[in-house]
Amino acid sequence: MGRTCWLGHIITGGSMQNDTKVSPKVKKESWWWWSRLTLYLCVGIVAGLCYINSLYGDFVHDDIVAVTTNPDVLGKTSLVQVFLADFWGKPMSDPSSHKSYRPLTVLTFRWNMLIGGECLFS
Repeated sequence: MGRTCWLGHIITGGSMQNDTKVSPKVKKESWWWWSRLTLYLCVGIVAGLCYINSLYGDFVHDDIVAVTTNPDVLGKTSLVQVFLADFWGKPMSDPSSHKSYRPLTVLTFRWNMLIGGECLFS
C-alpha cells in the first residue's frame, strides 16, 4: 500500500490496489489542454500560410509615402521627431496631417532599415 494509511483509504473511499492511477479528471483536463493547443497551432499556421506570399511583394498605394519616402523611416530625422510626426512623416501640428499617430510602427520600419545597412524598402 505504500506510505498511505489503510484507514485513509477506507474513509476517502479509495482502494488499496490502485494507489498510483491518475484520476479521470486529470486525464480529461490534460486532453482538453492538448486539444486547444493543437487547435491554436493549426489556426496560426493556416493564417501564416495565407500571408506568406506577401513578404516579397511590392508596396502599393499609401505604403510608398508611408514607408519608402518617409524621412522618419529612412533615418533622416531624430528619434524625437518620430514621436512628434504622424505616420506619413508630417508634423502633427501641420494642417494637412492626417493625425495618424503610429510611432511604434515607424520605429519598427526604421529599425529594419538600420539593421539591413541600407533601405530595404526600395
